[in-house]
Amino acid sequence: MPVELTGPEIDAFLARPLVATLATYRRDGTVLLSPVWQEWRDGCFHLVVSHGDVKAAHVRARPQAGIVVAEHGTPYRGVEAHGTAELVDEGYPELAERMVARYLAGVFPPELDRDGHVLRLEPERLRAWSFSDWYPG
Repeated sequence: MPVELTGPEIDAFLARPLVATLATYRRDGTVLLSPVWQEWRDGCFHLVVSHGDVKAAHVRARPQAGIVVAEHGTPYRGVEAHGTAELVDEGYPELAERMVARYLAGVFPPELDRDGHVLRLEPERLRAWSFSDWYPG
């Protein structure tokens, strides 16, 4: 069985520049899975979403969302969370700058909007795991 991660282990894991998968819901109830950059801060996930992004429309219509952050190498740690997402109009430029520094070594691509929403996902359920016990060393 995988071992559960502690609060400090979760914080350290989520501080890494790992691409997450966000689940939002379309009008017909089907799930849209989107690769996203994430920032874990104050017990919530924070994501950058442009004004015209379909994820923003999904959250407005149905705010339930989920996110998974998992590494693709041993010990295969991960965090899964579900909760209510909200769009926040403040803080986008600062978050986008932190994301670019974290994921792109500070080179702001022209394709990334300089204005948008912060999608804030506060976990109502959070599950974290590690298969570290399965690997010696």
